Amino acid sequence: MRVFLFALAALAAAPAHAQDSQFWGNALVQGPVSDEVWLWFDASFRVTDDAGRLGQTLLRGALGTRLAPGVTAVAGYAYIRTEPAGRPGNTEHRPWQQILYPIVTGERAQIIGRTRLEQRFRADAGGMSLRVRQLMRANVPLGGAKAPRAIGWWEGFLTLSEAGWSPEAGFDQHRGFVGLGFPVGRHAVEAGYFVQRFPQPEPDTVNRAFNLTLVINLPAPKPSPPAAPPRP
Repeated sequence: MRVFLFALAALAAAPAHAQDSQFWGNALVQGPVSDEVWLWFDASFRVTDDAGRLGQTLLRGALGTRLAPGVTAVAGYAYIRTEPAGRPGNTEHRPWQQILYPIVTGERAQIIGRTRLEQRFRADAGGMSLRVRQLMRANVPLGGAKAPRAIGWWEGFLTLSEAGWSPEAGFDQHRGFVGLGFPVGRHAVEAGYFVQRFPQPEPDTVNRAFNLTLVINLPAPKPSPPAAPPRP
């Protein structure tokens, strides 16, 4: 967890050219819908411009499968609507694929990795931008099963191929989060401090936000009853 705290401090403390205070409200639904199929759906509503207006809405869904204990792979589609202040809005269509996997699975801490590939298209402009995202997330229980847990994560974005409207090829942005997760049955509510930094030749652009996420974990499917023995 110290590594994630250090990374977040570095994200927040470096000089920045432009800054915005935001609120990000998120919901994630994930889990198996059958023995073979894994569902992922998340939504994000980002209140920008000093938390004064809804600047971006993201809806993302996918289906996949469980490859091994703790390892899932999914592929899907994301819809992103952005409304910049003082400029025309735009809509992005984004096919995407990801794999989620454990890195450390100790009793006192867990570290999870997530690698995501995105193909980005804009409705009002031509070309496709290809981007890869790498996330590392640490969970540290602060007590028993019903106690909160400390959460820290970092995610880096790398544009592999650019379009006329996208960032140039290379390192795009990075994000960091530190907060608490509160179990609610098999579900959870996560809340904390979030930093988004866009590296630029001039001092970076930074967004800081209060990030609130509702996590809904689907129950494991019930095993099928055994087949009735044939009648004599």
